[in-house]
Amino acid sequence: ERLRGERRPARRWSAEGSVRLQGIVSSSESGSKAIVNNEVVGVGQWIGKVRVVRITAVSVTFEYKGRRFTKSVNRE
Repeated sequence: ERLRGERRPARRWSAEGSVRLQGIVSSSESGSKAIVNNEVVGVGQWIGKVRVVRITAVSVTFEYKGRRFTKSVNRE
């Protein structure tokens, strides 16, 4: 016998949902760095399963399993 009540659908993990871009810092000495999920990272570094492939003044491009996506810094 099955239990009564609604079953919530399982939340699927997503690469885009797993990274939160919080800011970008530019330095002439160390180049651009991004603040992602409370960590400072550079190009080529990993945040879990996702790799940083490009950092510009306003956005960061990530890659997961060969698929790239870009997140932008919120400008307020």
